[in-house]
Amino acid sequence: MKISVLDQSPATLGKSQHLAIQESLALAGHCDRLGYHRYWVSEHHNSDSIVGTAPEILMAAIAATTTRIRVGSAGVMLPHYSALKVAEQLLAAHLGLPYAYAYFFTEGRGTEQALELYRRLYRPSERYPVPHATICVWALAAQTEGDARLQDLAARFALDEIVINTWTHD
Repeated sequence: MKISVLDQSPATLGKSQHLAIQESLALAGHCDRLGYHRYWVSEHHNSDSIVGTAPEILMAAIAATTTRIRVGSAGVMLPHYSALKVAEQLLAAHLGLPYAYAYFFTEGRGTEQALELYRRLYRPSERYPVPHATICVWALAAQTEGDARLQDLAARFALDEIVINTWTHD
């Protein structure tokens, strides 16, 4: 199994967006050294918590600072581009290219239907004679399980900090 990373370049409240980009570059280098297969960057707009508005620029920076990991964009937000740009970057199903399903967006709903449709409509290509599907899941890494649980809670509620209060009751 090949392991890859989808980086949404999260920004932390009170810190510069430049820091989020630097952290993405550092994470990409770390994943490269660990032997991960691919590093995907996401595209999001109108979000204070995600910096990724220009994946092609971040991809170039990552490719320039890593040695072996494959770099790509995890999705194209179609409403933000002209039809010509989209046409140049997509036509995947038609050309027999791999497909990635964002399982984490839907918590798995629609996965089976999407993969069945992809496989049924797939047109083999020289490079990919059979369908090649990827499922993107959400994961979190931290130093301890407790840290991971706190980061997960912060991400789910779009918090920049969690304060744990302890008290006793008589």
